[in-house]
Amino acid sequence: MMNTGNNQLTQEIRDFCRQELRLDICGIGGVDRFAETPEGHRPEQLLPGALSVLSIGLPILPASYDWDRRLEGSSLYPEIEIEASKNTVPAARRETVVHIRNEIGTGAYRALYDLVSERLDVMTYEIGRYLLMKGYNVLWYQTSSPIMVSLARTGGDTWRKRYLISPFSQAIAGLMCGLGTLGVHHCLITEKYGPRLRLNSVITDAPLTPDPIIENPLCIDCNKCVEACPVGALGDPGDIETENHGSMSMKMARMDKQKCLASRSIYHQKLTKDNLFVNAQNCDCGGICVKVCPIGKAKKPRPLSKVEN
Repeated sequence: MMNTGNNQLTQEIRDFCRQELRLDICGIGGVDRFAETPEGHRPEQLLPGALSVLSIGLPILPASYDWDRRLEGSSLYPEIEIEASKNTVPAARRETVVHIRNEIGTGAYRALYDLVSERLDVMTYEIGRYLLMKGYNVLWYQTSSPIMVSLARTGGDTWRKRYLISPFSQAIAGLMCGLGTLGVHHCLITEKYGPRLRLNSVITDAPLTPDPIIENPLCIDCNKCVEACPVGALGDPGDIETENHGSMSMKMARMDKQKCLASRSIYHQKLTKDNLFVNAQNCDCGGICVKVCPIGKAKKPRPLSKVEN
């Protein structure tokens, strides 16, 4: 069903998002835009009678991607390098000893990543509550799936392929709500923050007026994300496919989600095997693919410096 939109209600919800929640990344899309979404995952199938999707985003503070560089020259946290061969390192130690500054950096980045996700959960709930008080039905879904989180704690080989796709794609929602376009790394890219943000959305039967879609891709196909991935989850620079979403056509890497989600285990195994701990940027990557992306008007992380072998 085509959503013609209630302009007064739309303005009220926009004002609520921008003034009360202080959001600068928020957009609205009609459910008709999701016609090519996989069967069973379309907004009106998840919430019968749905007319609109409202998507919001919060940035990851860009300097937090550089924690692995903050403690260079520290007298309290010296660099730990393993000089011995693999066979001389105890098995238990191989899994836990890492470049100590990178371990601290990963922890700080992960804590902020989780905090932003929690804030999005609260904000989308408040948007849902606002619409509920207006008399509309709303479907809320958490920023990070509890299934994914529980499996992530076990790591590596326990991932099950059927759980590698979320019930509702927040990146596609951001695309269809006019927040940005998809990049080679499969993340949503916005004009202001590039891909350095987290997303969540609500599905509602409120007749909201949609925002225009950004037709021209923001990704410049530089392949820096592909080249920077420490576990090769985005394949090779030449291994790019074209993905269509409505009238939009975007170039996307042939992504191995299992490698991406199990990056911590894979990364540790690679470092242990080669004893090249000084080459680690973060022990579970710390968002390197979005860190190196050159798109975005807001402040960006510093470029990665090359570490000599």
